[in-house]
Amino acid sequence: MSVESLPARLASARGSRLLRRLRLSAAGPVSLLVGVGLWELVGRAFGLIWLPPFSEVVAKLVELVQAGLIQVSLVDSLKAMAVGYAVSAVVALALGALMAWFPLVDRALGVYVYAFFVLPSIALAPVFLALFGASNTTRLAVIISSCVFIMIQNFRTAFQHSADDELVQMARAYGARRREVARFVVFPAAAPMVFATLRLGVGRALKGMINGEQFIAVFGLGGLVQRYGSQFDSVSVFAILLVVVVIALTLDWLVRLADRRVTRWME
Repeated sequence: MSVESLPARLASARGSRLLRRLRLSAAGPVSLLVGVGLWELVGRAFGLIWLPPFSEVVAKLVELVQAGLIQVSLVDSLKAMAVGYAVSAVVALALGALMAWFPLVDRALGVYVYAFFVLPSIALAPVFLALFGASNTTRLAVIISSCVFIMIQNFRTAFQHSADDELVQMARAYGARRREVARFVVFPAAAPMVFATLRLGVGRALKGMINGEQFIAVFGLGGLVQRYGSQFDSVSVFAILLVVVVIALTLDWLVRLADRRVTRWME
């Protein structure tokens, strides 16, 4: 290889990497545009009652925003979801770590965690409604039950199996205490799965929010979905669901951004 050709080859390699990154970055937006286009075409061509054209859904969304219905319900729903998700994440992180490191705790709590994990959260909604009435507490209970148990399971697995056993043993051999092993070995190794669990929890919390609000039919975006659904107003229902999808994509992007910043060293 000649000396003169080396810079050119390096520049070509950087250009190829940049092109691949651009293609990957454009794949998501292009896929969304194609999906929206197909939605519009199918809605216009077949005139299905249950699938209004995308343009009509957007027009209805603008109308609901101008009427002030979306903003109030959106703020109300996001507040409840934020509280429910924060409580779920803290509880799941603590219990998942305890179950991973203490076999006795795992044996004592594992059966309950798994039982509530396989139980549909919406099945618990009537119980919460009987206990707390048509209140914000019932909505929070549905949100928490939707995501906390699966997060406990995943956190437990992350802390139990992500770290290399040889690294853990080496740290202990050099006198590291349990707290230091957890901080410098287990937590860094488990970080990717922890953030994957947080992303999963966001989606489950959002579903729990909508399910709880629909069941109570009083609060937030779910209450609006229930109201317009009972009126067979599919355009308004799709307009609200479009807001929910935008919220989900935004929250998922924020968690992934935090993941890339925290786990950048692993690259």
